[in-house]
Amino acid sequence: MPQINQQRLAKELNLSQTTVSRALGNHPSINADTKAQVWNLAAQLGYKITSSTKTRSSRIKSDPIVIGILIAIPKKFRGQAETSQMVLRGIAERSSSEAVTLDILYQEPSAHNLRAIQKRMRQSKWKGCILVHPMASDVVDLISKTVPCVSVVENYGKNFIDSVDVDQIESVGSIVRRLHENGHRKIGFLSWVYDVPTPWVYHRFGAYVENLFKLGLDLSKSRIINIEAGEELNPEEVSDRVIHAIEHGTTAFVCAADHQAYDIQEILQKRGLKIPEQCTLTGFDGLTPPNGSEQVPTIRVPYDEIGRSTFHQLLHRIEFPTAPRRHVLVDGEPYANDRMHKISKYRKTATAV
Repeated sequence: MPQINQQRLAKELNLSQTTVSRALGNHPSINADTKAQVWNLAAQLGYKITSSTKTRSSRIKSDPIVIGILIAIPKKFRGQAETSQMVLRGIAERSSSEAVTLDILYQEPSAHNLRAIQKRMRQSKWKGCILVHPMASDVVDLISKTVPCVSVVENYGKNFIDSVDVDQIESVGSIVRRLHENGHRKIGFLSWVYDVPTPWVYHRFGAYVENLFKLGLDLSKSRIINIEAGEELNPEEVSDRVIHAIEHGTTAFVCAADHQAYDIQEILQKRGLKIPEQCTLTGFDGLTPPNGSEQVPTIRVPYDEIGRSTFHQLLHRIEFPTAPRRHVLVDGEPYANDRMHKISKYRKTATAV
């Protein structure tokens, strides 16, 4: 296996070794996009990142604050880690003028590697931590009881862990309302089942239910997939349920995340269904569509702004460790609503599931 060093990082990213070195050092001359690319690849390959920015005066006064960034993504999906790269870009923009060192690492969401994390925290002398994506509760407890923490998107609601999130209620509400404006009356909701708890799925589901009631639409259990306790359908099984719902009049599904919508879209199209004509699928995140996939209506989450706000909030939490817990919300942006299929009068009166 090739040695993981700055030369290899430079070759993989087609950058000069000087640029990589400066990016890893959080040098202000390197733009945030490049820093995020370098940090993301370095963390994925296991290169220990100690990016730091120190002014001359800060070197005299004290050592920089060390902030850990723990990113929980399954290894098989790390090459598609678009959201975490955008978060890192925002952190890069906000941190470049601060006397901080960033220690970035990836891990499996369900991993219970407490000793390894404890060792990393102690050796690198973390003063705070940014948690990116859901992870095992014992890992969260260990870190949050040791150093101040801020979580990206996930609201843990304990141990003074602040969170910075997109406004999920308003975002999902805008999707359901727009579907309604386009004639959809039988709208479903689906999600995947993950290895760790995912409260964000239930927050988005709750917003879906709220808006169905506000619009006077029917809430049918048969159109709700992989939400009920004990229901653990794989994508093919979810697609079976979606097709059954379509056959009984359902015209749209709100998917809890973009990657779910694109997976289901691919399966349904392979089975001969026309998307969005036979069923509109909506997502959430605003990710770039996978190769060959058609754009789905979605909510663009400003992850770079979330990264900036998360870094700012962590500095506040480090300074005021017992201040009331904060949950900061950032607006999402509806995107590609023109990809929603408009329903004719005939389809509006289809038989209910």
